[in-house]
Amino acid sequence: MVKKLLAAVLLLVLIGYALWQALLPEDAVMDKQPEQYADYVNASADREEMPVSGIEKGQEAPAFRLPSIDGKDTSLADFKGKKVILNFWATWCPPCKAEMPEMQKFHEQYGEDVKILAVNLTSTEANPKQVQAFLKERGLTFPVLLDKEDEVGTKQYKVLTIPTSYFINEQGQIVERVDGPMNFAQMERFAKSK
Repeated sequence: MVKKLLAAVLLLVLIGYALWQALLPEDAVMDKQPEQYADYVNASADREEMPVSGIEKGQEAPAFRLPSIDGKDTSLADFKGKKVILNFWATWCPPCKAEMPEMQKFHEQYGEDVKILAVNLTSTEANPKQVQAFLKERGLTFPVLLDKEDEVGTKQYKVLTIPTSYFINEQGQIVERVDGPMNFAQMERFAKSK
């Protein structure tokens, strides 16, 4: 009962957010950077001045280690030197399901240059075993990690609604946060950014 109520509340929040995003003016697009982080994102700030770790643009993405769907331990540090899209999702989340085909298309086209790490919030799943079936049924081949204790999603990355994604550059710094479903164009813009 509590999980259904939580799912209903999350769905209402996501729908409200989607409507709010649809009504934003064109000049409010997400690729505009706050002035205080402009130097960090453009890599012109001294390394010593940069925040050590955090979830804001320009900060180093918090380190973590989680098991993958096939049981291998995977660390964010394994991908240092590559761009990463860190995505938080669950099988019961309709907006998460909606973005999955876009993520698969992106993975097939840009997977060598940009790694997708899709972190399933396994602690929210009614049956964690259905995650594997969900991926197989939809033909999803990008890496999926399991956050069984919700250590990474809620505690480290402060994810309140899903899907939530972080675009992380080659230096391990967060350059963008996307609340709500991503689309191919957003991911491609990140892949082609310098």
